[in-house]
Amino acid sequence: MKGTAHALGIKSLWIKDESKRSQLGSFKALGAPNALIKLILKHFPAFEADKILLGAYREQLANFAVVSATDGNHGRALAAASQSSGCPCTIVIHAQVSKEREDAIAAYDATMVRIAGNYDESVEEADRIAKENGWTVVSDTSYEGYTEIPRDVMQGYGVMAAEIVEQLEDNQKKPTHIIPSRWRRWFGSRSVQLLLGTLRSRASHICYRRTKPS
Repeated sequence: MKGTAHALGIKSLWIKDESKRSQLGSFKALGAPNALIKLILKHFPAFEADKILLGAYREQLANFAVVSATDGNHGRALAAASQSSGCPCTIVIHAQVSKEREDAIAAYDATMVRIAGNYDESVEEADRIAKENGWTVVSDTSYEGYTEIPRDVMQGYGVMAAEIVEQLEDNQKKPTHIIPSRWRRWFGSRSVQLLLGTLRSRASHICYRRTKPS
């Protein structure tokens, strides 16, 4: 990003680009699959983790249903992981989610439920559906009595921080500022905090802005 760095009047600028990591085009592709795999292994400890998303246990998982509320990207990542593993997946969206995002999630064979309310109400509806049907919520949003799976989602996002540390060390770079523009919601993850502690030893400032969930 030499041109942008020059325009900003700084020596150099690096960007962690998550758009090419997978066909989902979002860092959310790291979180939902990690949480889903951990959940499946908890219920089916004999399964091999690296075979789950390859569909090796599709028949055994045919009735292992999951559900989540979303603004878009988390739901799409969960739907994709569920499709790959063979788990039925239901995604709850609220009134402000665009038809484009709905279609992008539905493309991964998820059952879509749209409510008239807001995001918080979609979270409540997903929880209600799960309890009514004996399914499991796989959400990136924690709430009272529900914290373990969101932590697993956040742990998946920690891969980005680990990669940043490794790339900085490999190139012997020491940034002065780190601006995680989309990381606000997973700063609470212990694994990410430990890795960001390493980044803090190299940077004088870590800045972030508040963002809403997706």
